[in-house]
Amino acid sequence: MSEEYSITLRQSETAWIMDLVGDITIAAQGTLDQVYAAIVAALGQTLVINFKAVDYITSNGLAIVGSVVFRAGVPGGHDASPDQAVSHDGVGELCRGV
Repeated sequence: MSEEYSITLRQSETAWIMDLVGDITIAAQGTLDQVYAAIVAALGQTLVINFKAVDYITSNGLAIVGSVVFRAGVPGGHDASPDQAVSHDGVGELCRGV
């Protein structure tokens, strides 16, 4: 495991697309937090996460990616209460691609 990764954010006409490349571990948390902040600042509404180029993802890496999905899907982001959470079926679908 090389522990090298890159995360890029791009926008299509209908969604923000986050491309994950390499090994996604806890080391990616700061970058993922910055990506989330950029989406919120731009008032992004739909987030697509591209796992196609991920070589390896640890449970911590999956947890931080999941937290971005959770915060992006909850009105008010990380300040929202748990009862405002979106269905976790989408996270299950996300995990199947890994």
